[in-house]
Amino acid sequence: MSNISTFLSSFKNTELSRPCNFEVFIPPPAAPMLLPYYSKVASNLPLRCETTELPGRTFAIFDQKTYGPVEAFPVQNAYDRINLVFMCSDTMEEKEFFDKWMEYISLSATTFANLPLFGTNRLNFDFEYKDKYCVDIIITQKTLTNTDAYAVKLHRAFPLAVNPINLNWADTNSYNKIVVTFVYTYCVPNSFQ
Repeated sequence: MSNISTFLSSFKNTELSRPCNFEVFIPPPAAPMLLPYYSKVASNLPLRCETTELPGRTFAIFDQKTYGPVEAFPVQNAYDRINLVFMCSDTMEEKEFFDKWMEYISLSATTFANLPLFGTNRLNFDFEYKDKYCVDIIITQKTLTNTDAYAVKLHRAFPLAVNPINLNWADTNSYNKIVVTFVYTYCVPNSFQ
């Protein structure tokens, strides 16, 4: 049976991990027309990510009964979507960057119509090739001394949703936040221990 001294001694050479010690790195998408928007936010984006999560992983299963009880067998990996919450600057550069990224994935307005690559005939709801807009996002959990403790790389990630921002005249002492939902093909954890 455990007692309080056994519990306390389990933390003799370590501390508890703090959810506030993290860093998110989003590299620039491959599309050249997104680089001007990315360059505006590149240095501040890791600092402005207020909330995220380390992704989960589940298995899709197949239930089979041969004899006796039903037995579950894993048949497919499933990775959860993640949300990244960013604090918005007064110029709303973060919102603009994610809006342009979404617009590049599916050109549905005149965002890039004046660029020679697209022309005015390219305004439709088609989708761009995935290799041109997906990136590998790295989320790193830090120790209390700011060293890397654990990281996960989200392969072939892209924004699935740029969620609405609520505006309210009564909120004079708060700030705007943008919630961006990302999907990815798979993730790979990396322990630095």
